[in-house]
Amino acid sequence: CGVKFGALGIPATVIAYLKAYLVRPYLIAYNAIQSVGWALMLAKAVSVLMTGGGLARLFAHIRPSLLFFQRLAGMEVLHSLLGMVRSPLPTVTLQVFSRLALVAVVEHAADATTGGGAAVTKSVYLALMAVSWGVTEVVRYTTYCLSALGISDRNAAMKLLTVSACRHLQPPATFV
Repeated sequence: CGVKFGALGIPATVIAYLKAYLVRPYLIAYNAIQSVGWALMLAKAVSVLMTGGGLARLFAHIRPSLLFFQRLAGMEVLHSLLGMVRSPLPTVTLQVFSRLALVAVVEHAADATTGGGAAVTKSVYLALMAVSWGVTEVVRYTTYCLSALGISDRNAAMKLLTVSACRHLQPPATFV
């Protein structure tokens, strides 16, 4: 850990050990799970779209993974609140809850019996949102995982990929 017990006091030493031995492994696991989950959702979306399944089948195929991993992202608010990550709480809260709101609208429309749900779930904008989120989240969570492992902090190519993916793919996915 690199901390002298007497230099920082007992509370600071306990916090340093908790971060090193509990928080770091947890964040590695959380980000790895999110990265793999979003990659699977993206693969399902691309597979449906490329095999001629069309927009009508897209939401049915990606719904479980999209809903699960987007809801799991709600943990990021807790991570920020507890100081486990450097992300500012207002920014994280806004990002997470705006996405949860979009998913809730699509899910509600899909469950609607009025027939309006069919228009939403067959929309090209849903496909754009799913593919954009899939790409950006795979890049973002992979970067976070590598950073927690101490790898990507020194990798300029990974930083460039993260900034490029988020800059170009987040706006279309947010404003559909």
